[in-house]
Amino acid sequence: MKEKIKRSIKKISPVGIAMGILFSFNPITKHKVKADVDTRETILTTFGDTYDTFLKEPFVILLSEQSAKYDYTANNENRAYKAPTFNKGEFGISVYDYYKNQNFSKKIKVFYEDGKVEYKTIKHGQQLLIKQAGIIVDLNPDASDLYEHDTYYITQKQLDAGNTGIALTNWQTYYLKSDNNGHMNGPLALKYIKQEFPNIKPGSASFDLNKLFHALPGEKRKLATITSNPVKASGIFSYTSDELAEIKRHELTIITQHKNKKESHR
Repeated sequence: MKEKIKRSIKKISPVGIAMGILFSFNPITKHKVKADVDTRETILTTFGDTYDTFLKEPFVILLSEQSAKYDYTANNENRAYKAPTFNKGEFGISVYDYYKNQNFSKKIKVFYEDGKVEYKTIKHGQQLLIKQAGIIVDLNPDASDLYEHDTYYITQKQLDAGNTGIALTNWQTYYLKSDNNGHMNGPLALKYIKQEFPNIKPGSASFDLNKLFHALPGEKRKLATITSNPVKASGIFSYTSDELAEIKRHELTIITQHKNKKESHR
């Protein structure tokens, strides 16, 4: 089982404060903000047949609400969060609703290098794939308090590695690194084993968890396989001096008012 990471009150770094200021002060330049338009830099997509079917299934309790709110472990994958896909050239941001409400969504704000600004609404079972370095995302664009904005700069190094991403949920934000070791998600594996092999009881001589896991149908084995490891935000976001200079260079062109009445959502 992955080590549980203790959650603490978020400390705002000087970079975070600076980036929050960029997105909150009155605009020096005006931008129309568009919503949900795929571009070569960002694409909204789903996860393929197996996951799409699972994500549309009626709600059943796979994890207690208390654990979904406060536990921060890899075993929460497909129970409290859905990991984005991990591919070179992409940084994914996914959304998962604990209750599997198909209308649940999260809105983020995307700032492009050329000064363009967009809102993106990501629904339960979707992910936003970012394919261009230099994009800045605000995961909490409507926050009234400057310090509640949650902003990150996507680097070329991240895209080249293709092994980090973010999962947004009802209560938590998961900062993820990919895990390709094929570890089973114990609670989910046990649930599916009980469904597929009801006559084999846990604790009996014939109960071999690992063997039974590999005997599961492919789709259930896939759902019960861990693909990500939750880490601290600093574990996937760190900036070089050149990247900090780039953020500074774009300050005047990406300053917007987070509740600008002229923003377009067409």
